[in-house]
Amino acid sequence: MAAGVQPVNWWVVVASSAVIGALVHNGISLRARHRDQLREVAAMRDRQAYARLGSLRAAR
Repeated sequence: MAAGVQPVNWWVVVASSAVIGALVHNGISLRARHRDQLREVAAMRDRQAYARLGSLRAAR
């Protein structure tokens, strides 16, 4: 080993990489779940608007 170079504790590198990977994965999953929920709400509003339009036409 060269003088003045600190040895690397590979267990710390592996553990910290696993933690960072888990955080990134969970963040992406949470964002995707939120986006899907927003999409479902928008689709429900579209269905309700279409149903209201149909009931207004039937009332004429």
